[in-house]
Amino acid sequence: MNNTHPSMVIGASGLIGSGLMSSLEGKATGTYYSQPLADYKRLDIRDSQAVDQLIQAEEPAIIYCPAARPGAQAKFGIPEVYVFSFVMWRV
Repeated sequence: MNNTHPSMVIGASGLIGSGLMSSLEGKATGTYYSQPLADYKRLDIRDSQAVDQLIQAEEPAIIYCPAARPGAQAKFGIPEVYVFSFVMWRV
C-alpha cells in the first residue's frame, strides 16, 4: 500500500476543497482541474480511467470530492457537472 497521504481531495483547488485541505493539514493528496497548484495532481473527473489510475496509485483510505465546474449549469445546461460532490471511503 502506497498511502503517502491517508486522504485524497478531488477538487482541492476550489473553494470547498481548499478549505478541506487546510483542515486536513497537508495530510491529503490534492487534485485540480483548471487552477494549478504546486504539489497537486491534475485530474479531469469526467475521465473515469484517469480517476481510477490516480486512486490506484495513491491508495487513499478516504476520498473527498467537492469538485464542481462553476457556471456549467448556467452556461451549458449540465446540472450533473455543476453539482458533483460526495465522500467515498475505501474498505
